[in-house]
Amino acid sequence: MRARFEVLLVLFLVLVAVLSGSYAIRWVSVVTLGIVLAVFLFSGGRLPVIYRELLARKEPERGQRPLSNFERTVRLVEKAKSGRTARKLVADRIAEMYAMVSDNYNQTFRRLQSKPNRAIQVLYGEGDFLDNLEKSLEIVEEDIDESGGRGHQRE
Repeated sequence: MRARFEVLLVLFLVLVAVLSGSYAIRWVSVVTLGIVLAVFLFSGGRLPVIYRELLARKEPERGQRPLSNFERTVRLVEKAKSGRTARKLVADRIAEMYAMVSDNYNQTFRRLQSKPNRAIQVLYGEGDFLDNLEKSLEIVEEDIDESGGRGHQRE
């Protein structure tokens, strides 16, 4: 009985807020609706909420193995062919490679974010993304070979 009363009160207040012509009456009904909602929530009431994004995601079935790092990277590269965000994630991975072999991880990573080196610039270059990625990884490999794994890099 109490729940029906609360629902009817809220519906009444919503109708008054929407349909009333006076500006002052609208504000009074909106403030009253806010107070009723706050009392409802703080008194332990729960609003039924369905998270559609979570329901849409498929959980891995039992017995199915999780993706390996290689498989996740392959999916990321496939998405990076057409998506700007995935391409940025690939550039971040390249910056992480340089940062891992440097003496100061955070400083190197931040510097490469603000001022990309040649490998990251090649990645964002014109043309086919996969070709640019291959060239970029060759540059990373040469830089790491030159430095002996000690954070030297070509700008």
